[in-house]
Amino acid sequence: MTDTAFFSRRRFIQGLAAAGANFSLPAMVPSPVSGANIPATAARPRPQAVAIYCPLWHRYDHMDAWHGYGWNEWELLKSAPPRFPGHYQPLHPSWGCFDESDPKWASREIALAADHHIDVFLFDWYWYSGVRLMEEALEKGFLKARNRKRLKFALMWANHDWTAKTSYPYTHVVLGNTPERFGRLCKLAAEFATTDPKHPFAVFINAWNEWTEGSYLLPEEKYGTAYLEAIKQVFGR
Repeated sequence: MTDTAFFSRRRFIQGLAAAGANFSLPAMVPSPVSGANIPATAARPRPQAVAIYCPLWHRYDHMDAWHGYGWNEWELLKSAPPRFPGHYQPLHPSWGCFDESDPKWASREIALAADHHIDVFLFDWYWYSGVRLMEEALEKGFLKARNRKRLKFALMWANHDWTAKTSYPYTHVVLGNTPERFGRLCKLAAEFATTDPKHPFAVFINAWNEWTEGSYLLPEEKYGTAYLEAIKQVFGR
């Protein structure tokens, strides 16, 4: 895998949704990142684990203009009401509401991911009318982190239409999302990517930090690092 690459978010998420439709989130799908030309008879290393990174958790100019200075999606997360009895909302990130564009925080994220055998952060990359949005998470945070070489990164084109997006938490709700089931899915995805010679050699995981869509690997009060431990158990072999 090269250090950087580009993907279309729309096409990728459509495939990811299809792969994870009958399972719990986070969802994962084998990916065309690398390994497509490895012969079936060759000894193959483990699949690379690629976590989608959503760069919404810092202050940036456009959000200041739309919602007021300093507003970002942490505010949605903190105020999310439960939609029905037993709906676990709001979520409580174990690290609190941190600034991902700060290289010190980015360094913590990189260390946590690498220690649990995640190989790549796949950053959503936004560019509208010739203007970039939310690039600070990558350019000011990740790329300036002292340990940034521990993790590869790639970019996924994400200029999808936001006008049709339903406000959090009034989005689709996935029931039965547990670390145990997620771990089984990781194992199945890794085995599939390893043994099928027609498929390339990475597994995408949705997502590292898509808190307001209910897809996250970062530690949270209810399950702690259980999702990360599941990844480590499968991809750390």
